[in-house]
Amino acid sequence: MRVRGSRRLRCGELVNDPRVIEEVNRLINEFLNRVERHKGVLLNNEATPFDESIKALSDWLPKIGGEKINEGNDEGIANLRRAMLNAGEKMLRLAEEARENGLKSISES
Repeated sequence: MRVRGSRRLRCGELVNDPRVIEEVNRLINEFLNRVERHKGVLLNNEATPFDESIKALSDWLPKIGGEKINEGNDEGIANLRRAMLNAGEKMLRLAEEARENGLKSISES
């Protein structure tokens, strides 16, 4: 972050300049005001950054699963499809967990 005419701050750097402290406080307050103004959208169970990924994975997994895995005669391709299915299922579980944890942490604060 730069404060009018100042050099960029580094993480962990101690700051005693009142201009920098004032600017940081202003930015924090602006952020909090925006969160408060948009909390309805942020706390909405239907609108999270993970929704698109969850939907895409949910749509894709059935397309590669089931009988599709053993389609064809190539065992290497079948193994690759199984690996993709396993990885996709794990990604879906992690995305769903991240969505729930994110909603939980927002609603607790």
